[in-house]
Amino acid sequence: MDIFKGIIAGAVVLSLFFLGVILAISVNAIDNSIIPDIEYGQVTSKAPVTDIPGIKYQIALADGKVLYITTNQTLYDTMQINMTYVFSCRIDYNNQWLIMDSASQTNRTET
Repeated sequence: MDIFKGIIAGAVVLSLFFLGVILAISVNAIDNSIIPDIEYGQVTSKAPVTDIPGIKYQIALADGKVLYITTNQTLYDTMQINMTYVFSCRIDYNNQWLIMDSASQTNRTET
């Protein structure tokens, strides 16, 4: 009977260990995930950013959303105020940012 109790106790400890490993990997994967997203909107303003590490520029849209650009100055320079674009972005859940990867100008007037 002592061997049976030892096997059960060992199985419980081993199960808890593996559950902890799975939990740690899952939390790390979720925290570091960057999810793709598409945004559509009219640019109302754009400005350089100096107070956020890793972010160089921000673009404000008419619907109140703010998109960030990490280092692509060419992308920032091509954005024109009062023009409408479709933006390819990534959602950074760690910092609650929409990071812009590319944009294409569109002539659509409705969303």
